[in-house]
Amino acid sequence: MPAENVRQRAVKSSVENGLGTVSNSCESKIPAFVDNSGDNRNSNIEEPSSTTRLEIIEAPKWCTGLEDYENDFGKTILRRLLHWGTLTAIFIILLIGSSTTYIHLQWWPLTNIYSFMHLSIFLYFNYATLTNLCHASFIGPGYVPLHWKPLNEELKFDKHLQYCVMCEGYKAPRSHHCSRCGRCVMKMDHHCPWINNCVGHRNHAFFIRFLAAAVFGCIQAVYICGFGLYYGMFRMWYLRYGTGDEPDVVLTVYSFLIIFFAFGLALGVIVAVGFLLYVQLRIVFYNRTGVEEYIIGKAESYNRPKPFIYPYNLGWKRNLLEVLGSWNGYTRGNGIWWPVVAPTHQFTFSVRNLLYRNFKQEEQLYQKWLKRETAREYVIVSDYSGGIFKCVRFGFLVFFCQPWSDEPRVAVQNGEHWMITRGNKRWLYGRRKVDRELTTAAEIRSVPRGWFPRKCAERVTNGKV
Repeated sequence: MPAENVRQRAVKSSVENGLGTVSNSCESKIPAFVDNSGDNRNSNIEEPSSTTRLEIIEAPKWCTGLEDYENDFGKTILRRLLHWGTLTAIFIILLIGSSTTYIHLQWWPLTNIYSFMHLSIFLYFNYATLTNLCHASFIGPGYVPLHWKPLNEELKFDKHLQYCVMCEGYKAPRSHHCSRCGRCVMKMDHHCPWINNCVGHRNHAFFIRFLAAAVFGCIQAVYICGFGLYYGMFRMWYLRYGTGDEPDVVLTVYSFLIIFFAFGLALGVIVAVGFLLYVQLRIVFYNRTGVEEYIIGKAESYNRPKPFIYPYNLGWKRNLLEVLGSWNGYTRGNGIWWPVVAPTHQFTFSVRNLLYRNFKQEEQLYQKWLKRETAREYVIVSDYSGGIFKCVRFGFLVFFCQPWSDEPRVAVQNGEHWMITRGNKRWLYGRRKVDRELTTAAEIRSVPRGWFPRKCAERVTNGKV
């Protein structure tokens, strides 16, 4: 349907109810997604200020096409937990918990209610860390069903949604395909190896609870282990010169080493996981995932005749309630349609007017098209067999300056041509050039892509190296 017809037929509904839909039923005939997001402002990306009174358009009650959504976990809980990341996380949790409990019983025995409450609080943090880790891992982010498409073809949502060749279906708004999970993930933020799953719509609150419990529990563990180690190391001094009221902490060589190791792990968790907790709380505060930050960052570099209003920032209070507003840990919404701020609509983040090309295309599709158009061709001049450690032969700087990414280090052979879309000073990322159009998931999977050392390739300009 031409954009002009959609605009004309949608204006009346948009003015009357402000919801952007003719009705709230699954039988709605036309989605009224009028693009009124452009004002004559100076910046490309417009964010509501703290003094701006937001008008929130609630998520429309269009059909989602989610039949077995609640039971689609992707993998069984054993397959989720039997992974190096989750096993390492569980080992650290249990080690810190058992070591801290052991030293606590010597440093502050359970002789009064205060000691009992102090240890109970720590054990609660330890329990909350472990259970929320398992919930975040097993429940998962929520997956868009394979072969998914809008049920009511009259709505013609397919013109405003990206098509995922790998899943052979359309991507719902805010969803992205995860190469690790092999599925399109609802409101994807990132793939986390510690839970062996993506962080997204369904498990975002569980993941934040896991991080918060780990940080607060480790703060208490550092306090307990620190005092326990101190009194254990100076036990003989206190026996000779002390008042007799000091804790009597007895440590062997092995127990000292284990508790000291747990103390160091707890310090590391406070720093590393604490920073990740800050990042996640910032994501919730602005209702903007890491993937969406990346998309907006690229969108800011484009020249726009009108500013772009990010549609999902509902104000910090509502943003927090959307993710952390329930006791059971489940986030609000169905993961397909979302509440937005007026005057935006469900597809503001997708639709972009490309005036210079005289056609209408999605923002994310446009960026992917632009990435393909700006890709640079390189020819491989030196073989590289792939892997993290085999790049040492290109120099220690190449080895130590590898990209902070879990994307593969791909093997390349002399004479191959690769299309490069990104890179850094010592590494390039791209996929091998093919002479045919890739139309199926099997064809896309067959084409290697990944990182390889920049020293392996030289750029092709005007058909010449």
